[in-house]
Amino acid sequence: MKTTRELWGKTACGKEIYLYTLENESGAYVQLSNIGAGIVSAVVPDKDGNMADVVLGYPEAASY
Repeated sequence: MKTTRELWGKTACGKEIYLYTLENESGAYVQLSNIGAGIVSAVVPDKDGNMADVVLGYPEAASY
């Protein structure tokens, strides 16, 4: 499993918001923010092996 962290934005008071990505060997992954471990994205294969995001997440950190 591969884990990465990237700066995603800042709160109104200047606190940094990070996006954590947890990816498995087959390329499926989930992305979480450090604000309440909010699930931003979950990309998994469908029955045909096509990868798709199955979470209705927001594109910007401020939306959380």
